[in-house]
Amino acid sequence: MVLLGNHTCEAINDAELDQEAFWNGRWDAHKVGWVIAGATAAVSTVISLFTVFMHARNYYRPKEQRQIMRILLMPPVYAVISFFSYRYFRSYTYYSLAEVVYESLVLAAFLMLLLQYIGDSTADQKKVLMEKEKRSIPFPFCCIRFRPSKPYFTHALKWSVLQYSLLRPLISLAGVITNALDLYCPTGYSVYFSAVYLDSLDFVSISVALYGLIVFYALVKDRLKGQSPLAKFLGIKGIVMITFYQGFIFGVLSDYGVIKATDYWTATNVADGLQALCTCCEMVGFSALFLWAFSWKSYKEMRPEGAPSTSVFWAVLDSFNYSDFLVEGWRGIVFTIRYILNKPGTHSKHFKNKTSPGLDLDVALGGSGEKGDSPDGSPRPMAQRTMTWGSQGGQAETQIPVAAFGRRSVDSGRGAGENRRSWEAGLAGYGYDDQPYASGTAVGGPTQQRDREERPMEQAYQMDRRESEEGAQREPQHPYARGAGGGGYGQAK
Repeated sequence: MVLLGNHTCEAINDAELDQEAFWNGRWDAHKVGWVIAGATAAVSTVISLFTVFMHARNYYRPKEQRQIMRILLMPPVYAVISFFSYRYFRSYTYYSLAEVVYESLVLAAFLMLLLQYIGDSTADQKKVLMEKEKRSIPFPFCCIRFRPSKPYFTHALKWSVLQYSLLRPLISLAGVITNALDLYCPTGYSVYFSAVYLDSLDFVSISVALYGLIVFYALVKDRLKGQSPLAKFLGIKGIVMITFYQGFIFGVLSDYGVIKATDYWTATNVADGLQALCTCCEMVGFSALFLWAFSWKSYKEMRPEGAPSTSVFWAVLDSFNYSDFLVEGWRGIVFTIRYILNKPGTHSKHFKNKTSPGLDLDVALGGSGEKGDSPDGSPRPMAQRTMTWGSQGGQAETQIPVAAFGRRSVDSGRGAGENRRSWEAGLAGYGYDDQPYASGTAVGGPTQQRDREERPMEQAYQMDRRESEEGAQREPQHPYARGAGGGGYGQAK
């Protein structure tokens, strides 16, 4: 119940009789619920531990499987904690605060698992993301566009999830302390109690984490085929959503008198007990789902013929080592500091594609373009190189020889006017308008059209010239920059 101005908190444990008076040998609803909760918690634990055991016996991809084993423990953790919160219902608040801490670790483990699916190392993962084009982020912020190739994207993505793994334990710890001091009030929101502030912070934090996962999944789902990523994500998200919404429903039913108090339990106790009992039962189904979604069979096929199984003890011990989360978090902090200090390799200006409107100069003059290199990867002679010019006025895309522009058409040693005249003369010889912006004619493909919308031709030319001069003085500053190892941008081989 939301009573923001209420100075008092509704009592939770004010039943007429204490819990001990209940145990008088009678077989009633509470004892039935206790047995059901214990039995279902035991079943889900057995299923999950079996799956963990099979992964530990076939531990051939440690970076992937340590994350999988962490995720597999989510159903039994929820089931066991819910059983104890049912049995010791007067301490339900403490158990519920502890339960969601593991949820934050599972979300981080799932992100790390997806990253491992697209690349074994951080370098491989960044290389995959460098290939992605600029796009809109998923609903509801579709109007915002982002470019995955930005240097900071990977770190921002990881921190969008890791921040929840850091904040959620602190939120739970604050909840435990304030609840012990009677300052928490889980039964209603009031500005005079901490629950409204802690839950608001938790809502923002988990929303950012889940949205980060959705953004990443939408970005790389084409590379996750065969890994059942959607089933894995829905399994994890299903536990979070079901426990949240059923708790909300039971709370509403309690507030409106549908759930009644008993001699031993308050209405809030009954609502909490129903929530715990339902969670124990539901975790059996989720354990079975995880058994299928996070199967060990593909890893078992990696075992060399005649080789013994891997050590279960060391595999389990490795999965409990969460230092990889700390390492990734530290890398993000270091990158942020370097980003603030404008260090090389942290801003997109160090990796900007140095092309002019309608001309693929990097492909034509660089050392790694499809049209600039021979089939064997060696640089082509200048006379054989071509530039791609997009369609204009219904004309098809054309390959224009570089020689049409002069051998040194982008040489920083020539004057700006001379370089530009060389470009215009070369284009005019192939029937293209030398002033496309003056005529208003659409030139080039979608990517080139966006470039023209962002900067006029004169600005593009001046920027290309300036950056070409800078490129001649330094090596590429990012291992995945186009042209790396080939002399940098705009340098003909």
